[in-house]
Order: sequence, then C-alpha cells, then structure tokens
Amino acid sequence: MITKTFNSQNQFSDELMQFREVFLGDNYIKNDVYILNMKTLTAVLHKEEDMYVAECPEVGTASQGKNIEEAINNLKEATELYLEEFPIKELEKPIMTMFEVGTHAKIKERIRA
Repeated sequence: MITKTFNSQNQFSDELMQFREVFLGDNYIKNDVYILNMKTLTAVLHKEEDMYVAECPEVGTASQGKNIEEAINNLKEATELYLEEFPIKELEKPIMTMFEVGTHAKIKERIRA
C-alpha cells in the first residue's frame, strides 16, 4: 500500500483530479462512491403551466423544475437514485420520431349576406 501526506486541501484536490483523469477516464467518483461508467440517456421535456416536466424514456423516471436546467438536473438525480435501487444491465435507446395529426376547428355561425 502506498500512502501520501498532503500539505493542504488544494494539493489533495489537485492530486485527486489527476487520479480521476488518468485512472478513471469516463468513470468518476461522486460523493466518495466509485461510479463504474456513464450512460447517455434521453430527456424529453414539455411545459405544464409554470413548470417544465422532464422524462427519461429508457428508465421511466420523471421529474420537474421551474426551468429547463432545473428539470434536467432533477431528472438526473431521480434517475441516479432509481438506478442505485434497480440497476439495469443494458439500456435500449428509444425510437424517437414525429407524426402529424389533423386538428378540427369548430366554425361559428355563418354570416349570410
């Protein structure tokens, strides 16, 4: 085992960042927990009244926020917590597409000349 003494918190932080870059690559440490890998997931957002709702179709999690950034951050947190309890080995990407529908307008009384 190798031990090292640090003279300051800054020196420790610098060494830790170098360790993360060299040894972890795409992996990272969050709250002293080693995360094995990162997954890129989809966030689908829509506005409901004064809130933004964010949903992750791969996992089924959802959250909300006062703005888009807050909604996405809340969705990330909710998804991480969900995956801690219910790990998924393989995530399938959803098939996203668009489609059109016709809308019908109700015509008020016709005016006869």
